[in-house]
Order: sequence, then C-alpha cells, then structure tokens
Amino acid sequence: WLNRAGWKRHLKGLDRLWLLDMAQIPSYRERALRDVCWAAEMVIWRAQQASHSSVVGMPAMMHINRREYGTTTNEKPFNASQTELTMKKYRLVWLQVIAYIWRTYELPVVQPDLRDEVQGRRPPYRLTSEQKACLEEMKEIIGEEERLDGEEAQALQDQVLAFMLALLDHMLASSEYESGLISGMA
Repeated sequence: WLNRAGWKRHLKGLDRLWLLDMAQIPSYRERALRDVCWAAEMVIWRAQQASHSSVVGMPAMMHINRREYGTTTNEKPFNASQTELTMKKYRLVWLQVIAYIWRTYELPVVQPDLRDEVQGRRPPYRLTSEQKACLEEMKEIIGEEERLDGEEAQALQDQVLAFMLALLDHMLASSEYESGLISGMA
C-alpha cells in the first residue's frame, strides 16, 4: 500500500517514528499548537452545526450532495448528522495534519538520496504563500500570552479556518505531495 500510494517515495529518508511524533496531538507544553488545535476543533464543530437544512435550507443540502457537478438528477440531500465516533475520527485527522505542518514547515527538506532515515527534516511539500501567511498570522495572534481573550480566540478560529480552506484549495502541479495536506495524510 505504501508503494501504491507513493508514500514510501514521498517519505524516503525520514525516520518514520519521528514523523509520527510530528503528527501527534500537542502536549500541554506546546501551548501555541494546542491553541491552534482547539481553534480547529471549534471550526469543525461550527461547520457541522451550520450544515443542517434548518440553517442553510434544503436546496443547499441537495446541491452539496450532488453526485456529478452540473447534473440536476440527484434527489438525496446531504446528511450532516454524523455519529460522535465519525466526527472524532474526522477531527483527529485534521488535528494531526495541522500538527504535522505546524511542527515541520520551517524545517529543511530531506535530501532524496539519503540512505539513512533522519529526523529534523521534512518531506518536500510546499506551502503556498497564502498558507504561510495564515500560519504566521496564527503565531502572531497567539503571541506570548498565556490565555487568549474572546476577541483573540475568535480571530484565531477565523485564521485557522482560512488555513484549512487554503490547504483544501492548494492547486496540484507536478506531484500531489507538494500539498501539505496530502503530505500530512501520508
């Protein structure tokens, strides 16, 4: 499976256990990343709350679930009522990707010709200028404060949402692994 998906080639030269650590939920000592992950959880929760027909209307729910863009024959509305376990898994994947990018994006890229597996380097994903700007803005909002006030917490949630959308909007060029989102899921 690793070969088929291209993960082995993408992660070549990197210590696998170290990479798994990079994607772990932050400890209490990583206050900034912990705040970002909390904000991501709030964004996901708000998105789920907003994706009900009572909020956006049944036509929107029908449009979201269309099987093929441009067709009008779909008669099954989007079901936003996910189970607790499904939402927990969904949140965990997002939090792991965010943690992975947060911890690795400033590290040097691993050299593909390395025979030994190393730590302290990252796979060759590339963040867009928008994604980098979002990360820098998140760091600025968090600053050195121990606690975020209400206005800062909302600003952080807005910035995390912008970052998540920027990850989803990443245009793929020569390799899908240029995307931090796809790299993080490897």
